[in-house]
Amino acid sequence: MKRLLLIGVLVSSAACTLASSTYSETHLNELASSLTKLSAAVDGSVRYLSPPPSTMLGDDQFLKLATAGNPSVLQPFAKLKLRVQRVGPDTTILVCRPDTSVALLEDATCTARMEKHRWKDQPQTACEFTVNLEEACKP
Repeated sequence: MKRLLLIGVLVSSAACTLASSTYSETHLNELASSLTKLSAAVDGSVRYLSPPPSTMLGDDQFLKLATAGNPSVLQPFAKLKLRVQRVGPDTTILVCRPDTSVALLEDATCTARMEKHRWKDQPQTACEFTVNLEEACKP
């Protein structure tokens, strides 16, 4: 029984290590903090500057436009893939590994808190949006 417990602990530990790949928990938590700053910049841009519809801009173009006043908020994500989903005035930002195979963080820009630390998901989850903006952004 002790061996089974030990094996379970080792497998769980290995799974957590694989989930973050080369990213430490500290680094991912720092990225989460940086993402809330990026989200605030994006939210302000979408709500007050009325950028073109998402169909006219790619994710990178939109993020550059939304952060033109403070482009440094994009720097922590330079080696990662950022995806953007816009529904009316509400936006979700998804941070994924560079190969876009695994989601790391997901944040709705309409809230002050981080929505999902996806790097903790077991098993790892694909770089696809999961936050329901209608629910997350309810007044």
